[in-house]
Amino acid sequence: MFPNPSSQAVNINSIVGEISEFEVYNSNGKLILHSDPQLTKNENLISVEDWANGIYTIIIRSKSSDQIIKRFVVNH
Repeated sequence: MFPNPSSQAVNINSIVGEISEFEVYNSNGKLILHSDPQLTKNENLISVEDWANGIYTIIIRSKSSDQIIKRFVVNH
């Protein structure tokens, strides 16, 4: 996941196998983005230009049922 922190977009690359879906939560635990499993790829670009500054948590799930949890910062 890069760049971190980001002001425009975050690129997500798979390290757990083929990505099946991902979810992004804000610092209050509110789900703000859930990927469409039909459109999710092993490399995904998330635009964060309109997001508030803060720390976000992403949960990435692979097609083999592995998952990884990471945090990233949005700072404009």
